[in-house]
Amino acid sequence: ILDAKTGEETWKFDIIRIFDFTIGYGGNIFLAGYDGSIIEMDGVRRDVIWRRKVTQGFPASVIATGNNLIIISNYKSETLFFDSAVSYVDIFTADSGKKIWSEKIDSTISTTPTVAYNNLFLVTDKGHLRIYKSN
Repeated sequence: ILDAKTGEETWKFDIIRIFDFTIGYGGNIFLAGYDGSIIEMDGVRRDVIWRRKVTQGFPASVIATGNNLIIISNYKSETLFFDSAVSYVDIFTADSGKKIWSEKIDSTISTTPTVAYNNLFLVTDKGHLRIYKSN
């Protein structure tokens, strides 16, 4: 954080290499790292509240909606005879970091997912529109 008047750095957070972030309800910060980490930080005190890992791969997108945190992650597996690239949709509760839902998708996702009308919309790299309805 930089002081607006002096330009002096007053605080920084260097625990992981960040890929994406979002600000949740109440001002908390959610960070997604290249190592698969998801971190919630208090937006005022700057303390780490919780830290979790995505199901597989590295986070590609982070969305905060209500008390849920939606993480889209991509994973590539390479073996001697077979290469596979998939994505995962993980949903965590924002307040505790508890994973409440996860699904494997047979394609990677490069677009930014959107939440609207109580639905999650995403387009896979294979060109499929997927719509998840909230309960």
